[in-house]
Amino acid sequence: MDILVKIYPEILQNYNWNILYHFYSKIKEEGLSKEDITDILQNKNISKDLKYELRLYHNHISELKDRKSVLEQEIK
Repeated sequence: MDILVKIYPEILQNYNWNILYHFYSKIKEEGLSKEDITDILQNKNISKDLKYELRLYHNHISELKDRKSVLEQEIK
């Protein structure tokens, strides 16, 4: 209970109380454990990293396609 007293002012100043309550409701509804929540957050971070990496590959492939088109035009 001390932890709630400690974080309460920060939640009110920096976050919306409804967000915390919604998070709590979902945890209770789904029956999530601490490990489940940790896994979900880690997977979200991994997904963000993969999204960034995918964007880099997509941009690189697009550049290579453009180069290929230019080279094909030079050959003709």
